[in-house]
Amino acid sequence: MTGESTLLEFVGSDQMVNFFEALGLSTLRVGIQRNQEEATHEIVKQVHYPHAG
Repeated sequence: MTGESTLLEFVGSDQMVNFFEALGLSTLRVGIQRNQEEATHEIVKQVHYPHAG
């Protein structure tokens, strides 16, 4: 990291992944990704089957 990135660029980059892994938080990152996938699945399910819920 050079300090030349804005915060938004940093958060959206591979540097953030490296930062999490350096702190031992790769498990947290996987958990966040899993939660996003579950939320996306729920949204898609509600769009396709609105009365199933």
